Amino acid sequence: MGLLQDTAEWFHDRAATRRVTDALQNIMTGLGTSRDKSKYSAYVDQPLLSVYDLESVFKDSGLAKKVVCKIPQDALRGGFQVRRCGAAGADAAAEARALAERCNELDVTGMLYRGAWLGRLFGGAGIVLSVEGAGRPDTELDDELVTGVDFLRACDRQDFQPAYWRPDGSTEKWWWTRVSRGGGPVGIPTVTLHDSRVIWFGGAETTDRARQRNGYWDLSILQALFNVLVSYDGYWGSLDAQVADASQAVFHLQGFIRALASNAGETGQALAKRLALMDMGRSNAKALVLDAGDKDGNGREEFKVVERPSLASMDKLTGVFLNRFAAEAGYPVSVLFEQAAAGTNATGESDLILYYANVDTFRQNVLCKPAKKLVELVARDLELPDPEEFEIVWPELYRPKPLDVASAQKMRADTLVGFVGAGIILEEEAALDAAETMNLQIDRASRQKALKDGLKEVEDRTVTDPSPAELALKAPKPAAGAVPKPKASGRATRAKANRSGTAKNA
Repeated sequence: MGLLQDTAEWFHDRAATRRVTDALQNIMTGLGTSRDKSKYSAYVDQPLLSVYDLESVFKDSGLAKKVVCKIPQDALRGGFQVRRCGAAGADAAAEARALAERCNELDVTGMLYRGAWLGRLFGGAGIVLSVEGAGRPDTELDDELVTGVDFLRACDRQDFQPAYWRPDGSTEKWWWTRVSRGGGPVGIPTVTLHDSRVIWFGGAETTDRARQRNGYWDLSILQALFNVLVSYDGYWGSLDAQVADASQAVFHLQGFIRALASNAGETGQALAKRLALMDMGRSNAKALVLDAGDKDGNGREEFKVVERPSLASMDKLTGVFLNRFAAEAGYPVSVLFEQAAAGTNATGESDLILYYANVDTFRQNVLCKPAKKLVELVARDLELPDPEEFEIVWPELYRPKPLDVASAQKMRADTLVGFVGAGIILEEEAALDAAETMNLQIDRASRQKALKDGLKEVEDRTVTDPSPAELALKAPKPAAGAVPKPKASGRATRAKANRSGTAKNA
């Protein structure tokens, strides 16, 4: 035991030595030594923000609210469409319309948006599923038994409390007690729900130890931004104070100190009346009153405005603050602060492309699975066949210019025409592809039937026509003992032609 302890201490000392010495040092300048001030900087464990702190920040800071809500808002800006995989025609369109109407009645898009931003703000949220035909609320939800959807409700983590652990001690699945504040649509103040009856939304990326300290919830996305947000708001407060005090009015009055010392009599009343008249004449501007002249009161009175140093340099400092906060929040500056791109030939298109890529990632990683789950439940509510075959179709985030769209469609059409002319694809395949990519209105059913007939003809032609190997076997064989005549080369042919031409001329 002693040997193991000594060995552990030796490795610890070696690791500590490496942490100190494995860096650049300069004894003369103090870089990397104990005199280096930067060596005393360290990250410490900051206290976790409570739900009340997060709610206060969200309520009072418009910038914090924008950081939390903008990505979910843009992700669900145009809602989403639903279609059955590989289906087309009037029946598929009717199913899609029925699903869209029922989703609007249940406010599926609104619940997804609210659940997403509540999860980002508080580190956890959920959409409560009130369904019919699937047993008691405290039992695991079996989707195949669902016969109807009563309502959906998005709640933050304050509305959920763990009731007890599973018998196996697993932390993956909990039983939860939902507390309904003020009754609400649930109808009873408290109900025990199995976690499979709640669609969960998380917050920021959180380690397991941090989740354990936070009550097994994710951290809010504002946790890492809190200090930067406080610094940002403090900077603007200081800037407001400097702008308010950019210029200071100053009065130099004779006998001002003596009048203040007397504070009575005709002198004090006359001074107060004079200052009141000056203040009325200068509107609501504030002024600083100083004594004028020497100790005997000799000297002239004066009024002047003292200007503070120029605030022109604050523009660069403001840009630094904007860039830092936008980088911490994960937004481009032009998107978060709604500023037009500055600079020669700057359009901001690259910022939008990067931002829309982040929004599309949020759709796929956060919204796609809950949306598909809700659509499947709504399809079961409408008693549609094979509800698991429906897929989510997200609208385009970036809308290109009409000229760019027309150019892209023309290039696509020319490519399809070339493929058809070369015999690579059939005309019907090109028509269906154009209808899918260019949104052309064609009779898909007849085209698909013609495509099947065309593919059958290609298959029959392929089977009927002899292959190159078969043609080689059917070719006539040379007679026995015959010597094949060698083929003349191109050079010999040209030489023969030249000789013939020379003899004819002679």
